Amino acid sequence: QAKMLFWGRPVRPYLTPGASVTRVDDISRARQEHVIAYKELGMRQLADGTVAVVMLAADLEGCFADDHYRGCMDLGLVSGKSLFQLYFERLIRLKRLVARHQQLRGGSKASRTDVHVAVYVMTNHLNHDTVVSYVKGHGCFGIPPSDVTFFTSESKPLSDASGRLLLGSPSSLVQ
Repeated sequence: QAKMLFWGRPVRPYLTPGASVTRVDDISRARQEHVIAYKELGMRQLADGTVAVVMLAADLEGCFADDHYRGCMDLGLVSGKSLFQLYFERLIRLKRLVARHQQLRGGSKASRTDVHVAVYVMTNHLNHDTVVSYVKGHGCFGIPPSDVTFFTSESKPLSDASGRLLLGSPSSLVQ
């Protein structure tokens, strides 16, 4: 039987079998030498391509209309940027940091274009086409399109803490 996740509890959520997370730590309480070791390990794994970034864009509350998804909309910033643009620009910055880290560690003269970070964008059946066309229409905001993969999440009924299915209307389930 699957365990329910109660996010209000100060306990880590149960990880389902097959999850690739092996350990979760609060780095804010770690000793400085551990922080440096974690950063070194993260940079090495990014450079080796053994980790990826997953963007979750599948929430149904993010759809304001058929063709307006909040991740694609202007956030009202002076720059006029969307959430997706901000996230992809942070990935470009991360790639620069990884390339610089490789250079400082005696590696080759790597540039950010030599570093490939796999990006997986999870969408839902309602916003998939909108998100894909928006991100690809903007050239993946500078990330190579070959590094970006879109996939659709499954839609399953939701239940409350006692296991009862939630109704969206008298004749339909909340999914």
